[in-house]
Amino acid sequence: MSSAIKPVPRISNLMIGIAIGIYLVGVIICSVIFCRQINKEYLKSVDDRLRVAAGGGKYMIPEQIHDIGMQGGSIPDEDYMKLRNTLTQYTKDIDVRYVYSMVLKDGKICFTSDCESNVQPPVKFMSEYDDAPKNLHKAFTEFVPVVAEYTDKWGTFRSYFLPVKSPAGNTYVMGADMELKDIRSIMHRNIAYSIALAVMFMLLVLPLLIVHMKISARQEAMIEQKQNQLIHAGRLTAMGEMAAGMAHEINQPLCVIRGYLELLQAVLGNSPALKEKNLGEAFDIGIKCVDRASKIINHMRSFVRLKGSGPQSVSLAVVIEEGISFFQEQIRLHNIALEMALDKNVPSVIIDPQRFEQIVVNVISNARFSVDEMGNRKGRDFKKEIRMSLYTKDGEVVFEVKDNGLGMNAEVKRRCTEPFFSTKNPGEGTGLGLSIVRDILKEFDGRLELESVEGQGACFRFYFPAVPGTAKTS
Repeated sequence: MSSAIKPVPRISNLMIGIAIGIYLVGVIICSVIFCRQINKEYLKSVDDRLRVAAGGGKYMIPEQIHDIGMQGGSIPDEDYMKLRNTLTQYTKDIDVRYVYSMVLKDGKICFTSDCESNVQPPVKFMSEYDDAPKNLHKAFTEFVPVVAEYTDKWGTFRSYFLPVKSPAGNTYVMGADMELKDIRSIMHRNIAYSIALAVMFMLLVLPLLIVHMKISARQEAMIEQKQNQLIHAGRLTAMGEMAAGMAHEINQPLCVIRGYLELLQAVLGNSPALKEKNLGEAFDIGIKCVDRASKIINHMRSFVRLKGSGPQSVSLAVVIEEGISFFQEQIRLHNIALEMALDKNVPSVIIDPQRFEQIVVNVISNARFSVDEMGNRKGRDFKKEIRMSLYTKDGEVVFEVKDNGLGMNAEVKRRCTEPFFSTKNPGEGTGLGLSIVRDILKEFDGRLELESVEGQGACFRFYFPAVPGTAKTS
């Protein structure tokens, strides 16, 4: 029974696009929030500076000057100029544009001090502030601080108006200004900084995207290769099932042929013509060939059986000889010198014989391929050799297969037992042989020792715990 190979889930380009889109939207939203927060904090710092400037300015102005103005009086020009110079220096020290004071007389706002003499139009003591911002009146009438952005004849400003009481109980307002163009310049710089930061974070996704695309392309190629190998392995499984059925079908006519050969041999046994032509030997050869074919077929049926006979005490020499029977004709046709040194007196091991035969078949198949490839490179004079040994060492039974084939480099040696790893061309191997061997060794407490140098062949040694007291004596 076979099962369909399920496709491997992959991350679609749409999902990647959605993820990148969410990331970019998140970066933009965070940048906008960050920029607004920075500018909000900056405006707060501006207002704090203006509040401090206005609060400090009231200590630099004689308090009675506001009451003099409210009473219709005046002050000497020299005193006003001295006050102006003091406030001008103060604005430079605290880094604001203007600091000044105002009173509300007869519904009109009038200056009682200013900080520059060269402004146009010039400001004089009790000159009217005819284009004052509307919410400035709130500072006088409600006696609350007011922050305002406005444009007047002297420019566009952000101002802080602080109401204060004079000694006579009159309300006057201290004002402190900063030009909006300077404030907006800083805010624009903050916006540019936020945009640059957002662009940087957006660009950070590009290396990740490039790496993902490379990894994705590599994984897709690897997945396709593994799926092809799985398909090939599925075909081999199906062929194994077919082989079991074919073996059963072929075995039936072989039994019939053998029966008739024995019948003919018995019927014609005393015939003078049969004896004269030595046909009896031909019957013997035919019966032996049928027996040999039946043995191979029965062995094949046993090998492809889904479940083995289970762990048991096994003489490995017998199983090795059965496993090598699959390759006798191939080895002969490929002119491979096979040397077998199997000590049949070694102790038994506990293993499933069918599973151990898989080890023999996989390793001999790899050795045959390796020496054939080396023969193709070296030419016809190269002598292809495979040596199989079975012996005991330090209480373990050792099965050794050595060849003079291609050999392995360090990378191949490290990865040769990985599932689907193969050095053969596509379609020539599944990469499953040695991974199956590794799993069988793990199941039956065996271990593998591999020696190989690229271009100098390979030697596989399989160690199994010996069953005490099962060694045979010669």
